[in-house]
Amino acid sequence: MDEDVSAFLSWVEVSFPGHGWSTDRVREGAFHEVALCEHFALRAPRGDRRHARAAREAASLWSLQQVRFSFDVPRLRSDVTAGSTGRAGYLTTLVPGNHEPDLGWDALRDGYLRVLDELTHVLVDDLALPPVRAWCGGGRFPQVVNEHLLPLLPLQVRAPAKRLVRDLLALRRPEHRTLVHGDFGHHNLLWEGPTPVSLIDLDHVCIDDPAIDVAPLVGQYGTKALSGDFDDETLARAMTHRATLSLQVAAAAELAGLTALRDHALQSVVSRHTEGTLHDPDGAHP
Repeated sequence: MDEDVSAFLSWVEVSFPGHGWSTDRVREGAFHEVALCEHFALRAPRGDRRHARAAREAASLWSLQQVRFSFDVPRLRSDVTAGSTGRAGYLTTLVPGNHEPDLGWDALRDGYLRVLDELTHVLVDDLALPPVRAWCGGGRFPQVVNEHLLPLLPLQVRAPAKRLVRDLLALRRPEHRTLVHGDFGHHNLLWEGPTPVSLIDLDHVCIDDPAIDVAPLVGQYGTKALSGDFDDETLARAMTHRATLSLQVAAAAELAGLTALRDHALQSVVSRHTEGTLHDPDGAHP
């Protein structure tokens, strides 16, 4: 057994006993370690500030308990538990569905649009959610980029990267702000055939511009494929959000002390800048 997996599972078994955890159901994501059992998922942030990050995520899930969606979302089933090793985590329910292979926008568009429409119609006045981009610094995001990330980029990429953040902050936010998943896309929807049945990984959830949830779809399918379903203004804002997504991952990784992930995300910035695909995989611009 991998030593890191063994140590993680030992902590899980002590902190959340009696659920039949096993090594073959331990998963490692970019920012989390996850253990699965018959009825629950245990999510534990990786890196630094684990308890604070787990508490923020759990508070968001608790706030969303009052919302009734037509699809399933994980429901919080424990307080945040911390250990002497610095680990911290919480239990959620398991939800149905599978990660479907990418069938293309035309095959999945109805499912995506139904979920997005439902998110935009949630009554948000009573929801207590973190500010936009809290997962990657929130209001400190530009400072993290300027002070910690730009010096790590090649000279020729620093000014364009700084401009991307400036463009993001200069966006005119729509008057009607909505519930935003914050990392919306094929990887965080579980499907039964072409029908989405669950929405997972709600760590980035906030109340803000719905174009934030279109941005990952731009990255996956391109604006040309989406143009028949979203207006030009929404797509322009989505492209501006999409251009900073790798910088957001890098900033979150920097704050969490996950240097390998940070450097990988920064390399994506460099590659997309070189290819001209920061805003859109086909090279379109807002």
